[in-house]
Amino acid sequence: MATNQKLQIPVYTYEFMPVEKPQNTLFESKEDIEKRIEELKKHKQEIMQKYIDRIANGELVPKLGNKEFRCKTLYNSGGVTIFKMENIKDEAYDWNFGVERHKIGPNCHVIIDNRKDMQHIAIERKPKAFSSPNIVKNILSETLRPLIKQEGLLIEINPQFHPKDFWDFIDANREYGIKEIRFYFPYPNLPAISDKYGNAMKEIGIDYHCMPGLILFAPDDLDMVLDREDPGLNFWIEAAGESGIPVAIQTKKKGSRIHLVGKNKCVTWPLDKKVLDTLDPQPNKVQQQELKLEFLEEDEKARMQEKITEFVNNGRFIKIGTV
Repeated sequence: MATNQKLQIPVYTYEFMPVEKPQNTLFESKEDIEKRIEELKKHKQEIMQKYIDRIANGELVPKLGNKEFRCKTLYNSGGVTIFKMENIKDEAYDWNFGVERHKIGPNCHVIIDNRKDMQHIAIERKPKAFSSPNIVKNILSETLRPLIKQEGLLIEINPQFHPKDFWDFIDANREYGIKEIRFYFPYPNLPAISDKYGNAMKEIGIDYHCMPGLILFAPDDLDMVLDREDPGLNFWIEAAGESGIPVAIQTKKKGSRIHLVGKNKCVTWPLDKKVLDTLDPQPNKVQQQELKLEFLEEDEKARMQEKITEFVNNGRFIKIGTV
């Protein structure tokens, strides 16, 4: 009996920071600018959704440099959008004792979860279409960044990394000891993160227009205590993993350099390939599909929505309501 193929899809987190600095100017007070920043924070995902919908509706074509990458939308409902992104390019093939070229258009799936307190992008790994999911991430970044910036926000898209990567490095270096650990976080961050790291950290991010951070430092005569069961430490590690900002660690080994945990790493989530195939019953057609799965029977529609929700819910390292 044939088994369903499970795809392991790399996942990224996108976050926003205000363009403006909260400071007095000739035309506005610091307080007025702070109020505007607060409004932007409240509506940042609505702003993002506006441009996601434009991609989904075919009004906005993602672009990198001078090259456009057209998309075919399969699903756009409840803050979750799924589309295929095509990469049209030349392919060489042998013909009549020579080499000919023709156009091909391999594509990969992109899943954007813009539901409240999520902000994730999953990009199918498909080397024939794009050499790396990071290429698709760069296409989305270059397309969205100027549009989001004109709204007053900066956007960064970073690959998630798993908290296990942190502990693997710590365990491999316990015999030497850990000299320094640095965590950094964009602000305003995902609410599940920023609401828990305290007002002081938030104020630093706002007042100095920067990424606030946490530094743990142990001089040579001190041994840093790092306990896997410490809920406070695990919060910082999970927050870093979900934000996608690497954690900088230096050991006490002679001549050691700073190691960036999470750099060049990317968490993957499992997804049944059948879900994506079912969403696109006519893969040879260019036109957009019905965006609410109206081409499916009711019971199959419910199953697909359940599978999609189950997939996108994987992205929460920081559980709502935990320390």
